[in-house]
Amino acid sequence: AAGEASFADKNVGQRKVVTLSGFALAGADAGNYSLTLPTGLSADISPAALTISGLTVAGKVYDGTRQATLGGTGAIAPLGSDEVSLGGSAQALFNDANVGAAKPVTVSGYTISGADASNYVLQPPVSLSASITPATLRYVAQPLQLFAGASLPTATGQVEGFVNGESQASATTGTLNFTLGASSSLDPAGRYGVAGGGLLASNYVFVQDPANALALTLLGENPAAVQNQAGTATLIQSLQTVTAPAPPASPLTSGLLDLTRPLLPIVAGMPGRAGGDIFGGVDVSSLSDAQLQGLLSARDNYKRALFSEATERLAKDPGLADLPGCVSVAAARLGNCLITPEIKRQAQAMQGEVSVGGQASVPAPAAPAAPAAQTSVPAPFVPPVAVAAAPVPAPVAPLFGKRRVKTAALPQIERKLALLIGVDRYTDTDIPLLGNAVGDARAVGGLFETQLGYETVLLPNASKQQVVSALNRLALELGPSDSVTIYYAGHGAVVDATGQGYWQLSDSNAKRPESWLSNADIARLISQISASQVALISDSCYSGTLVSGERIRVTPGKVDAGQVLARRSLVVMSSGGNEPVFDDGKQGHSPFAWSLMKQLGGLGNWQMGGNVFERVRFAVARELPQRPQYGTIAGHQTGGDYLFEQRQLDVRP
Repeated sequence: AAGEASFADKNVGQRKVVTLSGFALAGADAGNYSLTLPTGLSADISPAALTISGLTVAGKVYDGTRQATLGGTGAIAPLGSDEVSLGGSAQALFNDANVGAAKPVTVSGYTISGADASNYVLQPPVSLSASITPATLRYVAQPLQLFAGASLPTATGQVEGFVNGESQASATTGTLNFTLGASSSLDPAGRYGVAGGGLLASNYVFVQDPANALALTLLGENPAAVQNQAGTATLIQSLQTVTAPAPPASPLTSGLLDLTRPLLPIVAGMPGRAGGDIFGGVDVSSLSDAQLQGLLSARDNYKRALFSEATERLAKDPGLADLPGCVSVAAARLGNCLITPEIKRQAQAMQGEVSVGGQASVPAPAAPAAPAAQTSVPAPFVPPVAVAAAPVPAPVAPLFGKRRVKTAALPQIERKLALLIGVDRYTDTDIPLLGNAVGDARAVGGLFETQLGYETVLLPNASKQQVVSALNRLALELGPSDSVTIYYAGHGAVVDATGQGYWQLSDSNAKRPESWLSNADIARLISQISASQVALISDSCYSGTLVSGERIRVTPGKVDAGQVLARRSLVVMSSGGNEPVFDDGKQGHSPFAWSLMKQLGGLGNWQMGGNVFERVRFAVARELPQRPQYGTIAGHQTGGDYLFEQRQLDVRP
């Protein structure tokens, strides 16, 4: 009869005893025999294979790693009634990190458990695959602004979007280049594109940054280019008659002026000007050290004489330019007074009064009034009076818009805002025109918006009231998670006896200090802004007087951005002493503004303000006898600093 063999149990093992049974003798003589079964039989039981099923793999965009993402639910099918469960933490890896189609994926990390788990060996799923598609790199052009007649510069920019620590050097081949969309600066005024190209990368595709379509601005005729062909010769000749004084001991008390000495009168018909002088452009690279020092000394003498009457009055009464505190939210918005903590509390209590909605336009500066005839004694100046409390008006649109953040290196910062103030036109014809203050403010604002992700508002040729109104509204509208930069380019003055500095806005009068905006009021306004990150950048003469607290220098080593952002940071970056603001060698920008834009244009991820400033300071000091300043103002917390960060916003609607 047929027999059978049995192991002692079903479990995996080696040389396991095997027992025979079921055998019997048959036949006519079977009775003459007895059956003895063999003993000592043994065999091995090896583990059964359990294959995982039910898994899928998602494709991905190249990120420089082998990591893959699993989908579905893993499952196994043990034999009979065996108790085996699937567990563990699964991991999936592509065979390499590079772009490709149907790339093999291996899975690990699964485990099995249960009473019968030891009788099985787990087999990872086979034939899993997925694709890795190229990541996107953006050609980001450096914004340019040119007046008609200027030589077209070599366009520059950078490539952004590298992943996993890769760089242009490590991940691309070829030579980066940018091409201007205009053939000449004499093309019609307007916005033109700047296109990047020249690179190849196996794991990336290249696109143009959206801002590239408008990266080149042709401004038309330069109002400062009114000097005749003899202008430069006249300048050099005039310098020979100037005896340069000894260099100043401190840029904060007797710094070099930021303006070019007026050599020629205004040309008739220049926009926005009825008469007076212009401080035109000077190519400082064409001057010797002695000529440059002579030029700066001549400017110093010119402005000290121009503002002497006003500075003498301020020396006797330093509070002449100071504004009163506001008594209502409406008054604060008008800009004839300074925001106070009490007014901020009132604003917060008004339901719906402050919101973060759509873009608000900034009122344009009023057209300059015809200048009054000059007399030996100026007419009395009537200081602004704080507006009395009035019923709350209808809700006012916020100063800044709020666009969606696409990418942010420091997402803890909720909003980034920049107020750009540029003044180069003055109602008082005794104050010389400037050639490029508005242009600098516009260019800096363009960079802040397109490359650093700021919401921006530009105040060109703004009055004192308009500037104070905007600063008051910043105090009313910003929260502690916001970051704000305030940039000023224009005339400035200092009173040596007090060390107090002043901004001179479009409606300032050379003889009436009440029309100037004092550094003291600027500091008071900034202290009321609730943002934890506040930076004031001032590119004007005597701007170093704004730095009232400790100086901030380079921060070496690794820095925890979260710890920095946890501290309130109120900083000032100034052009230091005073400088020529219209340098032909800097494409129509002041050396300070040019150096600032160059450093921020190359920003990657995020950087401490002190580190950015140090490079700006070195670049400026290498060309001009001035020392930019970077430090704190009242309200700054030790250990804080302003953080410049890469961010991209949705395109303006």
